[in-house]
Amino acid sequence: LSIEPNLLHAYFFLINTSYHSSKKLTREFYEAGIKLRPESFTLRWWYQGRLLPRWGGSYIELDVIAENARPYITHNPLLPILSGRKHADMANIQRRKGNHQEAIRHARTAMKYGKHSLYLRELAHAYYKIGDHPRARINYEAASVHLPFDRTILDRKAFLYYKNWDYQKCLDTIE
Repeated sequence: LSIEPNLLHAYFFLINTSYHSSKKLTREFYEAGIKLRPESFTLRWWYQGRLLPRWGGSYIELDVIAENARPYITHNPLLPILSGRKHADMANIQRRKGNHQEAIRHARTAMKYGKHSLYLRELAHAYYKIGDHPRARINYEAASVHLPFDRTILDRKAFLYYKNWDYQKCLDTIE
């Protein structure tokens, strides 16, 4: 940043590597970056990731980030997706606890704000766990457009194709 203070990607990197730093320092990185690009979805998304409860933040803080993005929606139509981030996190927590129906409910709520690969992946994982393979496959396929190298998605897609006797798609997925 001393060479190029307007390099937004530097702020992405600083936020992404600040999980073991103070929240104050992370907020400073976020505020400096948002001054450069107030319509940035990615900067807000990464900052929301740092503000998840597991990292010392709260869902209220995530909501504030999403709310503060509203004035910029005309410049970036992805911004409403930020409002679903807490619901995707709740889906992840419930799925890990084995509460798959609750996970589906939270992931569907997240999807009401827009499609994001994280939301699709959570929904797919929960459907997979309850054995709803058609819905799991559809959501894994949608998520893999943005996460083409996610190992879990690839493995589960291959398994679901195999279970459906679609051996060529199975092989294409794992190659």
